[in-house]
Amino acid sequence: MDKHIDKSLGGLRYALATILGRNEQATKVIHYLNDKEHEIDGDFILTIGKSSVILTRNRKPVIVKRWTSLPLGSYVDDARKAAANITGLQVIKAYKDTDGWIWEWLASNKERYLIAMLNCKYIYAISF
Repeated sequence: MDKHIDKSLGGLRYALATILGRNEQATKVIHYLNDKEHEIDGDFILTIGKSSVILTRNRKPVIVKRWTSLPLGSYVDDARKAAANITGLQVIKAYKDTDGWIWEWLASNKERYLIAMLNCKYIYAISF
């Protein structure tokens, strides 16, 4: 699994994000490489903070990204609303990180996902 660590977050912000952020046990992590799904084994913790996202594997950081929230009104278009009616998954929040990745927080009654995309192609799918 590739590491994507934004060093500009800094130690103090990293510590605050892990303490104050929403920490979730990830049940499945899928990495998309060459248009193929690769499920990654390991003990993953996903931390969703106000200004950052952190994914650790066996207590070691794998993804550390600074992000900003995107306004849902302009982000969720008619196609997304139609897809939500079909799949049952709705976009709860959307973010854009410093590398241009778009992160979608999707949820239904039973499932929650955080999807990372770049240029409309999936990079990671994390279920929690």
